Amino acid sequence: MLALGRAIERGYDTVRFVYVSPPDLKQSSEALLAIGKLAAQRTDIKIELSVALSAESAIQQMAQPDDILIGSRAPQTLGIIEYAASQGNCCCYLHT
Repeated sequence: MLALGRAIERGYDTVRFVYVSPPDLKQSSEALLAIGKLAAQRTDIKIELSVALSAESAIQQMAQPDDILIGSRAPQTLGIIEYAASQGNCCCYLHT
């Protein structure tokens, strides 16, 4: 994953994924499993996962520039992800 490589190059030892999607979406559990597998595979950087229930919480949990906000393209999360992206944070949508 490109973002992890960039974080390592910048000298970070930890990258945090901040997850912001409605818990009832099927993609939610798949995404969380994928991040868990990635964390188990990578030994060169620590990967943490946290869940945010609001835009404020999501932004507060992103401690460094290479932390990644991820979520499903759902009406409940579009505003949060777009706001974080407008603030210069790394964001991505899950395929739905």
